[in-house]
Amino acid sequence: MQLRPGIALDDIANLLAALLDGLGLRMIADPSDKLVDHDRRRTLLGTAVLAVIYSFLEPAREATGLTLEQAVHEMIYGQIDPRETTDPLDSK
Repeated sequence: MQLRPGIALDDIANLLAALLDGLGLRMIADPSDKLVDHDRRRTLLGTAVLAVIYSFLEPAREATGLTLEQAVHEMIYGQIDPRETTDPLDSK
């Protein structure tokens, strides 16, 4: 596995911390909120973490080299957005 271009480990850590903060606030605001599905043995946090991993990483052997934005555009429209062909690291 490898990170998509333009994604850093800090991005993943910050996003996961924000998810934890947000879910913690939801639990404080409404402790009865269904963040754990006992029947399916799943949690909202677990689903979010899986989505982050799936989005930010790609198999090294089958790497497309697409940024997250390009990959989503390709998934929706079947092609890469020509406006998204610049190196995402140039803006950082």
